[in-house]
Amino acid sequence: DKKIIVVGYNRSKEQNHKEVIYSLLESCSMNDLLIIIPWTYGIDDLQYRNEIEEIMNHHCNYIFIDKRLTDREVAALRKITTVLIQVQTTDSLSASMLETLYAGNSVLTGDWLPYNEIEKLGLTFFKVKNINECGRELNNLINNPLMEKEITRNKCLVDNYSSWESNLKRWMNIYRS
Repeated sequence: DKKIIVVGYNRSKEQNHKEVIYSLLESCSMNDLLIIIPWTYGIDDLQYRNEIEEIMNHHCNYIFIDKRLTDREVAALRKITTVLIQVQTTDSLSASMLETLYAGNSVLTGDWLPYNEIEKLGLTFFKVKNINECGRELNNLINNPLMEKEITRNKCLVDNYSSWESNLKRWMNIYRS
């Protein structure tokens, strides 16, 4: 019965796990949430992980995913995710975001990240100006989930943007010209 909130997509400090968790603790009813933190690649900093767990202990339900996931397990994670919070320091475009949107779920990201290209496509995703807004915005997303037409549009737009079939056609057109 809990909403599945995925924080980041790797164990890098640049994912801002601690700051996100602090924001959620400040603004959200943690009894209704299960926080999942993918911890499968990046620098393995045990002290950083312990700091994150110390913040969450006795305050929320959480899981660290420690083992590398199969493609099927990644797909299952994207499908069960209610909201992916992706507010890392820098990024070029996270496949995790596109996969989550394709699966019909919401993405919350930072407006400082360079996602103008996918924004121009018309994808529906949500942005915060700073990390301490994550908790408040998460409440809004949980109380106002994507409508079916937004889910369908996101899926079509992601497919057109990133599928092999769509990209092959574009590459062939470039090659021919």
